[in-house]
Amino acid sequence: MRRIAVAVFALLSTTGCDDLCGNKVLTDVASPDVHNHAVVFERDCGATTGFSTQVSILPAGRAIADGGNVLIVDDDHGRAPTGLGGGPSVAVRWIDARTVELRYDRRVQVFKQDTVRDGIQVRFVQDSQ
Repeated sequence: MRRIAVAVFALLSTTGCDDLCGNKVLTDVASPDVHNHAVVFERDCGATTGFSTQVSILPAGRAIADGGNVLIVDDDHGRAPTGLGGGPSVAVRWIDARTVELRYDRRVQVFKQDTVRDGIQVRFVQDSQ
């Protein structure tokens, strides 16, 4: 029994916490040329963490596999309002096939904010609600 416990601990420590996280898609918006899409999703990593809202820009037909690749935000301990998924709301608007706008409340806590992903320009707009 002890060997099994040690083996399970070793496996969990090498795989990391991402395996314990779950994603729930909230919005999926195709680019005007439908070659890419912006996926807004809730990421829940268990009872000890709050919900975060994340965004990935992906090629058409590709699903999210892990955390957001362009935006990761949370409600900063209740300072920002939450939306449908439990984390802050993020609105997506494609300006053209190579530019996307992500809009969210200015009170969010930002963990990741990348302005370019695979040739797609990402603009961030903070609302002052």
